Amino acid sequence: MDHTNFRGKIVRLPEMIAKTLCCAACVLILLSPPSTASSLQSEQEQKEEKQEEAKQEKEEKKFAVLGGWLNNRDPVAGMRYSAHQLQRLQPFPREIEGDPQAFVEEETIQVDPHTTRTVTRTYHDDGFGSQRLVSVTEETRTVKEDGQEEAVRRISNPDSNGRLQLQVEETQRVVSRGDNEFEVQTVVSMPGVDRRLRPVEQFVQTELRRTDGTVELDRIHYVADGSRQWQPVERRTSVTRAGNGESTTEEEVYRADLNRRMSLSDRITSREWNAEDGTIHRTIETQSVNPQGKLQLAERVNTVQSTDPDGLVEIVQDVEVPLQGSGRMQPSERIVSSFTPGGEAGGSTEIRVEVPDGNGRLTLSATYREDRSGAEGSERQTRTVQKQ
Repeated sequence: MDHTNFRGKIVRLPEMIAKTLCCAACVLILLSPPSTASSLQSEQEQKEEKQEEAKQEKEEKKFAVLGGWLNNRDPVAGMRYSAHQLQRLQPFPREIEGDPQAFVEEETIQVDPHTTRTVTRTYHDDGFGSQRLVSVTEETRTVKEDGQEEAVRRISNPDSNGRLQLQVEETQRVVSRGDNEFEVQTVVSMPGVDRRLRPVEQFVQTELRRTDGTVELDRIHYVADGSRQWQPVERRTSVTRAGNGESTTEEEVYRADLNRRMSLSDRITSREWNAEDGTIHRTIETQSVNPQGKLQLAERVNTVQSTDPDGLVEIVQDVEVPLQGSGRMQPSERIVSSFTPGGEAGGSTEIRVEVPDGNGRLTLSATYREDRSGAEGSERQTRTVQKQ
């Protein structure tokens, strides 16, 4: 017996068995019905489709949340590409500004996956139990699948007979102008003596986000002249850069003179950063052109937002202006916003406004409360605002 050859056959036996099993497996795969492989592929496709649908739904909700209207408030803010986490606080909501006895009731209904309708009613309370309707605002906003948006807002006031008469209509369109570029156009119309609506004001803003994350905004404010032609009265351009845990914005404001020539009026710089303690800070400095034609510091706004473990969010905004006759800055206003969450039902916000007294000390000037109910994305949301 050739032991050498026998040992060789023994050594090669595992290899032969492996090859035989491999061939058998291949035969089984070929003979097996294709349903197993196709079902696996189908499950994978369904999973990918669900992920894509969830992503698209998230984008739609994001666009729906990024609502708002262009206006001439400063500094300029993005509609699609928000440059900062903190926006400047206003002393009072637009609905009750100028009326200390006003309160607001607002309801938002999700008409369909792309459309919301909001009705806001403002009342005057004389303090003796009498409440009188003074304004009704109806707003419809539609966000299309591609992120483009159309919105209409109508503000009506009751006449002496209690019938609502349209005072202002605003229309706004958000359209895509290419990759990472949007244009927002808002037109404000008011009725003439014949009660026919005529455009009186227009805002056009372009928003561009570059590949490095830089956001560029360009807004032009137009008014209609006697010939109903649009004349530019203001232009705002801003560039926001982010990196190293902070973002900075440089904005320039140009306004038209009596000869309709645009010239630099203000330069606004903004810096926002996250502190190690979890607070968010933002400083806005506005330099305005003085009578000598030079830029000088006209206002400084410092904002700090903090959130405690229970979800209470407090925003403190301090506004400083130059002390006349000196280079020092002095406080001119403090706004404290305290938001208390209410679970899925919404929450409440208390706003306290403080202004300097005769001795320059900040004292409480006004307080109002805003209550919301209905979780974000729900079919029905309500909001009430009332001065305390």
